[in-house]
Amino acid sequence: DHPSAKPLLLYLPGFDGTLVAPFLQFPELGTVFDVRGMLVEMSDRSTFAELVEGVLEYLEKERRGREVYLAGESFGGILACA
Repeated sequence: DHPSAKPLLLYLPGFDGTLVAPFLQFPELGTVFDVRGMLVEMSDRSTFAELVEGVLEYLEKERRGREVYLAGESFGGILACA
């Protein structure tokens, strides 16, 4: 399946900002979902509201009529619930 035909799964990392967890721990997710990850640089000083807005803008652009799932670790879990 082409990735754009699969539901979109956006992984929101914790404070360390790494994207390692979903790709190493759950590689089989890629068989069902188009797995993407939000990268937040350690130097990024965006407010919480700005991060939420960035996630929403990204999802609007990439959704293309697909179902969307959010997965968050630590701080990313809070961001996913916002």
